[in-house]
Amino acid sequence: MTDPNTPDWKDKLILVVEDNYSNYRLLELALRKTNAKLHWAKNGQEAISLCREVQDIDLILMDIQMPVMDGYETTAQVKILRPEIPIVAQTSYSMTGDREKSIEAGCIDHIPKPIIISDLITILAKYISRND
Repeated sequence: MTDPNTPDWKDKLILVVEDNYSNYRLLELALRKTNAKLHWAKNGQEAISLCREVQDIDLILMDIQMPVMDGYETTAQVKILRPEIPIVAQTSYSMTGDREKSIEAGCIDHIPKPIIISDLITILAKYISRND
């Protein structure tokens, strides 16, 4: 039996940019019930490469604190390549001004870690098109 409050995103692709496997796995398990397809980029450079190669990305979940290239710089570069993709920052930075800094970089929203699954689904649902 499916939960009527859980969206069905079977035709949606979410790019998860997250350097920590445990955090990626948590997101993977949390989003499994939505049927969304996931791609995983372990750093900003991988995310930019995937944005060049994969044309059907519907949304990006962007970790901010990463090696190689942080989420702010990655977001700015992705927005140059693919300005139509909504990017939601996910970060353990939840100090005053961090949300604003994410928005300034090009993110459309921000979710603090530890992520509350119901909040995650609610935020993503605002930006994933339901026009199937």
